Amino acid sequence: MIRSKLAWIVLALLGVNLLAWFATPSADTDFWWHLRTGRYIAETKSLPFPDPFSYTANTARDLYPGEHDTRRFNLTHEWLAQAGLYGVYAVGGIPAVILVRSLILALTAAIAGLLAWRRTQSGAWAVFGTLACGLCLLSFTADRPTLVTPFLTGVVLLIFEFGWPLWLLPLLFLIWSNLHGGFFMGGFVCAVYLLASWRQKSPQTSAIFKWCALALVTCGINPNLWSAATILGNYSRSALTAQLVEWHSPSWFAPPYAFPLLTLAVPAVLFRSWRRLRLADALLYLAFTAAAWTAFRNIPFFALIAPMLLASYWPFAWRLPNWATPATAAALAGLLTFGVASGRAVSLRAELATQPDAAIQFLLDHQVPGPVLNTYGSGGYFLWKAWPTYKSFLDGRALSETVFHDYQVLFGAYGQGATQARLRLLDQYKVQTILLQAFQPDGTLYPVIVWLNDPARSDWALLFEDQNSLVYSRSSLPGIQPLANSRLAAHLESECALLMSREDGTPACSRSAGLYLASLGDKPRALRLLGEFQKRSPIPDPDVEQAILSLRGQP
Repeated sequence: MIRSKLAWIVLALLGVNLLAWFATPSADTDFWWHLRTGRYIAETKSLPFPDPFSYTANTARDLYPGEHDTRRFNLTHEWLAQAGLYGVYAVGGIPAVILVRSLILALTAAIAGLLAWRRTQSGAWAVFGTLACGLCLLSFTADRPTLVTPFLTGVVLLIFEFGWPLWLLPLLFLIWSNLHGGFFMGGFVCAVYLLASWRQKSPQTSAIFKWCALALVTCGINPNLWSAATILGNYSRSALTAQLVEWHSPSWFAPPYAFPLLTLAVPAVLFRSWRRLRLADALLYLAFTAAAWTAFRNIPFFALIAPMLLASYWPFAWRLPNWATPATAAALAGLLTFGVASGRAVSLRAELATQPDAAIQFLLDHQVPGPVLNTYGSGGYFLWKAWPTYKSFLDGRALSETVFHDYQVLFGAYGQGATQARLRLLDQYKVQTILLQAFQPDGTLYPVIVWLNDPARSDWALLFEDQNSLVYSRSSLPGIQPLANSRLAAHLESECALLMSREDGTPACSRSAGLYLASLGDKPRALRLLGEFQKRSPIPDPDVEQAILSLRGQP
């Protein structure tokens, strides 16, 4: 009886831990354009197509066949989730959004534990499965509609593994196909279990076929019909998509660290027990492993099935000692206490430290003329705060290959011909104002910063700067005195300090800013920044070392 009570305490503590550790600040930049889109859908009762939020996407030239269809898909395939996201926000603000996200992720991890328990009837495997999946999901706490796809994939797995009513499938796919375009992942799971049932000559095969076929019909009741798989092929041809980190292969040596450990453990266990391997398990393993190593964003699908596979084919008999349950309860209680006390868990706020909140308010208050050229990372928040007064140049919706190419020229071009190319595009898009941060995501300076700060440039004036953003305009505004270009040096130092103070901060900003200021002759700041880089970087940098010697007057 005591052990039974302790087991329930462990489960309760596990659930509370998951909810707490998934309730981190809302820091994803794409969240804001999802929120804006949801508000647009709720207020206009219409889908956002053609794009109402940018001044570039609708007139841009398509660079590959099908780009127009991809644009429409990106604008409409998450409409129900976006409307729901805004509904949650309207009711409870950012805290409610974070709590709903935490609940979805916790339920996804719990499904992994349930699947492991179903195969073994072992509470220990259930706890392990939930923890293993949860550790992987800690890297996916962005408030996006994409969260629903791993969760609903898990629900489809539960339907087949637990023998739940198959009539749930058509209803599930009808809702899912309007929440997120990844519903085809559930279709793959259906196909796997149908094939396995047919091979085993199960009497359930005809019922599975009937309800899966009906689910295939209902999943086409969405703004894009059955085009999701075709669009996935278009993504593979997109230079814009190729730039997004979430579509890159994951690293062995970066979070989530549980993922590479699972990818090593699962094949070892399956190889040891290959004679017992089920067809469905083999197909799920091969497909979800390939998906996860193809794109970082697919790791949650592998995390769903990995514990189930380990539990099903674990080749060794083992029994937990009597002290394991109370020790687990104590460890979970300590983990929860640490998370709450340190502020790493249960933080129900939006992370705006790196968003240009004050700069956008400056634009609105002073009616600074547009169109505004904004950075990719600030596009989502810019839409949320500034639309409809201003539209974005580019944002995380990835709508146009042409616009993305032009963006790279505008912000990143350097060398011979860069000035002419940049001026041509600024005139082409009729840009009057530039809103930007000084540093790119990798910590290097945007080349356009150097271009704007060139003393020979008299057509652009610095109107605003704070710790994380700058506003340049080529229109003089009544009552607004342009700032001296010398303000940029202090700004670079303060923005870099802000970036390095973040948990994922990189010292690269201190290197790029230090070398740039050294070229301008600002010795004190350059030495401080380069010294900070040397302190934080584990690898010697000859360019930095030479710059420091030169600044100190040493050969």
